[in-house]
Amino acid sequence: MAYNPGTWIASASPYNVVGNITISAGQSLVIEAGVEVNFQGNYKIIVQGGLDAIGAEGNVIYFTTDNQAIGWGGIHFDNTSILSHFSFCRFEYGKANGDNYPDFHGGAVRLISSNAEFSNCIFADNDAYANEGILDVKIINLLGEQVFSQVAIANNYVQLNLSNLENGIYLLQIMTAYHTTEIHKIVLTK
Repeated sequence: MAYNPGTWIASASPYNVVGNITISAGQSLVIEAGVEVNFQGNYKIIVQGGLDAIGAEGNVIYFTTDNQAIGWGGIHFDNTSILSHFSFCRFEYGKANGDNYPDFHGGAVRLISSNAEFSNCIFADNDAYANEGILDVKIINLLGEQVFSQVAIANNYVQLNLSNLENGIYLLQIMTAYHTTEIHKIVLTK
């Protein structure tokens, strides 16, 4: 189902998702701190526009499901031109579902020719095809020097603390269990 742009507010939480949601090109969804997005089946959010989920310390945004065995279908970014932002979010029990590419990829979040910024987020107990997940995370400066490296912790839990890096532009290199490498640009400002 197509989604009308707007804001999901904490006082109306939880938002129970009962079908796939599409955020169309040129449209945006804003999710406030403290919102719980609870998927009632293996449904997904397809982002062709923008999605900003900005939580706060102690007031996290949850993307979850009550049925952990079935999970939820994840947030899929496909060829988006709008930069989306996630801060203080917890993504749990996302399960890629499908027999064909790219549906069996992603778990909680899948980015194809798209960019999104994540800060202070937790990914836990997500699953994708062939035990896909993040194996290794590296941050490289523009001189090609590795300034950060971390091997992913079990169950897709990766937390990056970039507080010791100076302002600037960096490359985030992610190696997945499927042995693919993704590279994303990070602009760090404090």
